[in-house]
Amino acid sequence: MKNLNLNYLKTFVDLAKTLNFSKTAQNLSVAQPAVSRQIKELEAQLGKSLFIRDNKKVHLSSTGLMLKQSLTPLLESLGESISMALDKEGTVKGHINFACPQELGELLVIPIINQFSNLYPEVTFNILFTKANEIPEALLRGEIDFGICLNPLDHENLKFYKVIDQESYLLTNKESEKTGALRKLRYIGYRKNDPLIETYIRKFSPRSSLSKIEMPMTMNSHKAIVEYIARTKDYYAVLPYYSAPVIEALKRKDIRVASEKKLKGSLYFVMVDHEYTSAKNQLFKDFFIKEIKN
Repeated sequence: MKNLNLNYLKTFVDLAKTLNFSKTAQNLSVAQPAVSRQIKELEAQLGKSLFIRDNKKVHLSSTGLMLKQSLTPLLESLGESISMALDKEGTVKGHINFACPQELGELLVIPIINQFSNLYPEVTFNILFTKANEIPEALLRGEIDFGICLNPLDHENLKFYKVIDQESYLLTNKESEKTGALRKLRYIGYRKNDPLIETYIRKFSPRSSLSKIEMPMTMNSHKAIVEYIARTKDYYAVLPYYSAPVIEALKRKDIRVASEKKLKGSLYFVMVDHEYTSAKNQLFKDFFIKEIKN
């Protein structure tokens, strides 16, 4: 195999992210035909198709996905090394994409990232609030660099670090009547088939039928759920403690913990398990894990 052209590899990584020839051409300040030519020549050198072209849409092939996962940290690390070599002070620079559930992000993640930004102001961040169960796939697609998950997956390309224990409680209005059987309560869920509510009922009322649980309303916001049960008697929710709306409402005594029974779980810092990790990403990973455990 001939030595691969570094520019072709950079073009491939950008196109693997955008999946749009025009957008990649704009990003690299080249003509669109140049992008197409470079990709064709790279595929010819490798003897593999890196993209699947279907009805004017572009998708990564299995080979392309593997190459993207391998090349992205290598090119990022190379760029950082060149920048640091040219920078006499060895300044840490670059960009990090981080994903986590919103309430957890607002309470724990953003303060830690602010601390890191104060120490390394040349590193920029994009914080994406999303569902915890969507984060592993976003990592594997190369859309984010790091995330926070509730449960580790058995996946050879992902690395999970347990960072903090978390408890989830059954919450209700401060004036609600004494809590009865779980199957007879009315719940406000975070979403349909709310995983915390279902797990709570399975654990503490295993004979109850989930299909018969009354959940007249769902709200994908801890703040909205807390405000609703604070105003309305005899509604219940199962929410994690590490959520600013929950902590604040409990302190104000707008709501109360309805049962001593609680769910116990853990939060995990997750990243793609690359053979090579850039200096910036390694620095951030070590900093974040240390700070969130303190």
